[in-house]
Amino acid sequence: MGTVSLKTLKATATQLKSFVTEADRNKDGVVSAKELKNAGYSSGARQPFARSSLSMFAATAKGAPTTTVAELTRTIDATVKDLAAKDTNHDGFLDNGAEVTAARKSKRLAALYDLAPKSAVESYGGYHRSESVTSLLSHVTKKTEATYTSPSQVPTSMKRWVLEATGTTTLTEAFRVAQGNLTVRRFTDLRTDEPHALVTWSGDGAGSLFATRKKERTATVMGSVLQPL
Repeated sequence: MGTVSLKTLKATATQLKSFVTEADRNKDGVVSAKELKNAGYSSGARQPFARSSLSMFAATAKGAPTTTVAELTRTIDATVKDLAAKDTNHDGFLDNGAEVTAARKSKRLAALYDLAPKSAVESYGGYHRSESVTSLLSHVTKKTEATYTSPSQVPTSMKRWVLEATGTTTLTEAFRVAQGNLTVRRFTDLRTDEPHALVTWSGDGAGSLFATRKKERTATVMGSVLQPL
């Protein structure tokens, strides 16, 4: 696994608690494993939520056929707190390596960690397949945007992303691919707290999206639509 922000984990926990509440259809404050397994979820992500719910149920009920919604909710909250404690460098993310290894030693912690990219965010970066550039940009903050018409205008900090997006080795070649007009946006995705760089041309009809913190391309842009890698 790669990087998951604590913000994403908290958002996922909120969704998971909503799923548990939904599973208690008779509203008696008690849920069973069967109810959790069969309950639907409004997002359509039934199976991932069911698996995570059952892991939380097992940790809470400890062999009992049922548990209370309140107890299960407390387990989910405790899981978020325990995951946050694995963020040893206190940067707000669980990074690949020792932090993720520590989180995955517990089935309960791993259940929420694994669910996070599939729930609050469907894939790494917060976007999902067929999300438009416009939709992506409606979920961002700290956005800067610049359009360049010549190689000399491209800041050194952006050269790497421009070259990778265009599949070229020089900025002159990059502008040839982009037909002389490149738009570069930098922003933080509100859904994940991840910083990104978006390089597009042809009126956002083509380009690439990069997770700059991880220094990797996470999606291409085709016809103004994101195609996660």
